[in-house]
Amino acid sequence: MNYAAILAGGIGSRMVRADRPKQFLNLKGTPIIIHTTRRLLEGKNFDVLYIAIHPDWNDFLMDLLEKYGLTDDNIKVINGGAERLDTITNVINAIDNDFGIRDDDKIFIHDAVRPFVTDQIIKDSLDALDTCDAVVAADPVVDTMLWIEDGQTEVKDMPARKNLYHGQAPDSFKLKVLKNSIDSLTEEDRKVITGTAQICMLKGITINTVPGDRSNIKITTDVDMAIASAIYGYNNKIKMEGEPYTPTEEEDAFQNSLTGAILTSVAFRRVILKIEGYISESVAGDISQATLSLKGEEFEGRPQHVKVDVKHRTFEAMFHICDLYERGPLPTGSYKLILTVDGNDYYSYLDARLTHAYFEEVTKMNFRHLRRTKKHGEEQYELTRTIAEDGTVGWDALLIHQRENPTFGEQLADLGRGFRGLGRAFVRVAKDWILPARDASLVRLFNRTSKKYMSQPHEKKTILFASDSRAELGGNEEFVYNRMMERGMQDDFIYKFNFLKSISKKRSWIGVRKYTKMLASCDILIIDDYLPFVYKFDYPESVKIVQAWHACGAFKSLGFERIGKKGAPRIDTRVHKCYTHMPVTSMHSALHHAEGFGLPENVFLPIGVPRTDIFFDEEYKKNICEELYSLYPVLKERSKVYLYAPTFRGQNALNASFPYQRIDFETWGEFLKKENSILILKMHPFVTEPVPIPEEYADYMLDLSEYREVNNILFVSDVLITDYSSVMYEFSLLRRPMYFFAFDLVPYTRSRSFYESYTDTVPGYICRSFASLMRNLYETPDYDMNVIDAFVKKNFTYTDGKSTDRFIDEIILDGASKTGINAAGATDEDDISDEPENDYESDETDDAAVPDEPDGA
Repeated sequence: MNYAAILAGGIGSRMVRADRPKQFLNLKGTPIIIHTTRRLLEGKNFDVLYIAIHPDWNDFLMDLLEKYGLTDDNIKVINGGAERLDTITNVINAIDNDFGIRDDDKIFIHDAVRPFVTDQIIKDSLDALDTCDAVVAADPVVDTMLWIEDGQTEVKDMPARKNLYHGQAPDSFKLKVLKNSIDSLTEEDRKVITGTAQICMLKGITINTVPGDRSNIKITTDVDMAIASAIYGYNNKIKMEGEPYTPTEEEDAFQNSLTGAILTSVAFRRVILKIEGYISESVAGDISQATLSLKGEEFEGRPQHVKVDVKHRTFEAMFHICDLYERGPLPTGSYKLILTVDGNDYYSYLDARLTHAYFEEVTKMNFRHLRRTKKHGEEQYELTRTIAEDGTVGWDALLIHQRENPTFGEQLADLGRGFRGLGRAFVRVAKDWILPARDASLVRLFNRTSKKYMSQPHEKKTILFASDSRAELGGNEEFVYNRMMERGMQDDFIYKFNFLKSISKKRSWIGVRKYTKMLASCDILIIDDYLPFVYKFDYPESVKIVQAWHACGAFKSLGFERIGKKGAPRIDTRVHKCYTHMPVTSMHSALHHAEGFGLPENVFLPIGVPRTDIFFDEEYKKNICEELYSLYPVLKERSKVYLYAPTFRGQNALNASFPYQRIDFETWGEFLKKENSILILKMHPFVTEPVPIPEEYADYMLDLSEYREVNNILFVSDVLITDYSSVMYEFSLLRRPMYFFAFDLVPYTRSRSFYESYTDTVPGYICRSFASLMRNLYETPDYDMNVIDAFVKKNFTYTDGKSTDRFIDEIILDGASKTGINAAGATDEDDISDEPENDYESDETDDAAVPDEPDGA
């Protein structure tokens, strides 16, 4: 077996910012040890990874690994020792206890603070152990080397640097050789050992080398941290004018006198203000319940997330700048950053070393958002850090709303500019006066109806299922409703329905008023996508508004994560802000969606998405396969079924398209004929242009774009080919190969962006050209299913087929499981459909935070 060991037992005494061991300092917003751990895991070169940590920081590390999703069984955390040799011994003993030691075992020993080790070094080191017992990475010396006697200044010699190398970690060994060498060390041997390779050298074991890398630095001092930041392309730099900054006695005394939250890191990540620091020893009380807030004279903004390490008195807080006050940004004003413990308020201060020794770029300390649209005019929001004379930290908020509606006189001024001006005047009057007046009347109707409904006792709660993208019950809503019927819950609730075939359709004025009354008289509202009409009203606190959105995982940025890009929402938008519950597949998804939607983390429940239950229902899969084989007999006749399911290009349903010219249908058709396979093409529902399948390949290509449920198609597909679609999440549950035809990765990334690196996220081969795709399909390389397994583990908390039941139990029944019996239904069937023709249209479509991939395609 191949073992890796990360030695992380040090406390970083040479680092100026030594409020914690150096391996836990942040590099590009992420702790160094997390970077190193990910680096060793990425290539899947090791069967087990041991991390040896100082016992006092064991719990801290475990929390970090959980936070960053590094909780695999092959990651083991053990206690380090007093010295490096003791730590290595602990690792070897742990391996021996867990697995035993065999002749062919290899061990790769690395430093926690070397996050830039390359794949080539790892591969070369392991390969070298096939022919030797010990190997170390070495990089040639490029500086002139001087020999100076201890305590002297005179140069005695200048060794030839052609024979000199920098020894770098990793050190790699045959495990049994290393163990035997350590066991035979004398006390005198132990006194002179400073590096792992010395152990074997003292015992006469030959040490071989593999090429190191100049970037494989060890982060030991503040200078190293600056170099590491530069390697990462990171903007923060240390001001190193000579020696690292050392506070004066007066500054040191001032620092020691501070009482409250001492900030050691302040930075923006998109719309998230992340603050880290420690709580002064002078702060008494139960700090486990400590909170941070931005307090002004009239308003207070609270963070989405606060985490306190009581043992080390450290904390981290994350403020969503679009969700700081009443589901919106802080109003214009000045605010102090306040720590509250046991009801007592304490001020916050920047650590003196941070303020003097570190240069923070403005963009890292301040948030600024400018937005200009034809529809809403200019919008500006700024959150700027301030430091008062007494050293306290605060923020100034500036919110400039969209332009005011033009006056009636200004609108009528167009009348004198001919027929075109008359048309513009009419549109402006309708948009800026008539529609707002209608909206105001609907809000009054909603409030009256809601107040009356809530004031009257009712034995049964009303559940309203609604959608503006379906003509009938479907998707997650259908799964929830059908399961409630199966559980005998027909009489437990009053069920109502309201559907519209497409968001581009319009409701009649009668239909709009009817819909308003339905929204105002329900206890639970379940919707499945973007519903602009729903966001106009303020709902009673007792009403549950559930967004049963289809998507699994967190892949492409959405909503507020697109700030600065086309299609981002208004900074103070109401869209999506009314939700009280949203089921997601994992905490990984929950954290990203909380940022994207600008909602508290507790709104997002990692209970699973109902429609994925079918992937664990063998009877359902069998029936769907038979149904599709019956509808399309050619599927069963072919040796293999490929599914091509790309997403659309464009901003929304109004301008969606797909560049069919990037596909060579003739070449693909010949491939399919030769292999006797078939290609199913499932375009995104927003793409209306039909697939141009050549007539001569009609028997080998099947356009199922009009088939609504893409998940059903997955069951008959042997291989998925996609690009940036979330369909990869559902398909991963089938544990089948995937290929990613990302021909426009660079421009797509610029316009849309991803939460994490695309290449690190997708679980399959990435093909940047059609020729590359064909080559991979022809060669059919061995597919590493471990990649799929890791992908599923990261993105799905549950893989048991019970997500629908959890939805019902946790959301509808408030966490109390319901075992139902069959009973007569109590539904309001008259409400299942609404008027197909109407004249109402929302005014928030073009800039909303719209979930944009219905049905996972």
